[in-house]
Amino acid sequence: MAPKLECVLLNARNVIINKIGFKKTIPLNERFKREMVNYSTDRLAEWANEIVPYYARMLHSYNEASHYPPNFTQCESKFGWCDYKRVCELDRNLREIELTANYEVAKAWDI
Repeated sequence: MAPKLECVLLNARNVIINKIGFKKTIPLNERFKREMVNYSTDRLAEWANEIVPYYARMLHSYNEASHYPPNFTQCESKFGWCDYKRVCELDRNLREIELTANYEVAKAWDI
């Protein structure tokens, strides 16, 4: 999603992505790549005007209801496992106990 955001913010249709491989089995000349990614004007408009607002409305409705259902589509990323994975894997009646015992409520973020 970040490349599309960068294109929208810079009013550009393409972006260069630097890819870095850490596997030692890959030859050095294949570990570092720079790839140009191109997006059509329509694809960027769809992302900015339909996809982002959809997720913003969904987040807003979750905030209003103070209800955040488990979403198992992003449990693992290239940076590792979600910090709340253990909470989502528990039975519903044990989740609040896990949150209370092992997480602390921080001050709300205020821009």
